[in-house]
Amino acid sequence: MKTSRSILIRCLVSVALAMTLLGAHAQSDHYRTLVIQDAAAGEALVQGQIDEAIAVLTADEPTARGSFETHNNLCVAYMARKDLSAATSACSAAVASSDAKKRSLSAWATQPVHNQRAIALLNRGVLNALSGNIDAARGDFVASSRLDRRLEEPRANLERLLTRASAAKAAANR
Repeated sequence: MKTSRSILIRCLVSVALAMTLLGAHAQSDHYRTLVIQDAAAGEALVQGQIDEAIAVLTADEPTARGSFETHNNLCVAYMARKDLSAATSACSAAVASSDAKKRSLSAWATQPVHNQRAIALLNRGVLNALSGNIDAARGDFVASSRLDRRLEEPRANLERLLTRASAAKAAANR
């Protein structure tokens, strides 16, 4: 049986956003986010139907609106729409709701619950990077990587962040 936590997709939705907002020039220069594909309008996000996904996510039943999957996917959707204020709220809610899941489901040995928090921190790190909060982004990527070493996205995003910061510093010193 598939659960919403078991199907993650490496999402390029906010990758185009990162390129646009940060002036990236190469495909390999993008930040990566994670979407829960089989829940909370994740399939619509993957297909690039951002406005449709947001409409579905914000019209969900009140209990669904409080779910990690909903907050996580809204975080990515709002970043893709370039609504960083709304993304900040959704990303914070994803991190907060992953905390609650960790406390209530910590006995699940076969499904690492910390994975949710790692995903939430990864996506919040992308938001922080896009907002110019380099130290916060670095902290989120490092924490995400420590929580789930199987995820490659936090390390890849941290490398991009540090490369950009180094290039910006070198350009400023010229």
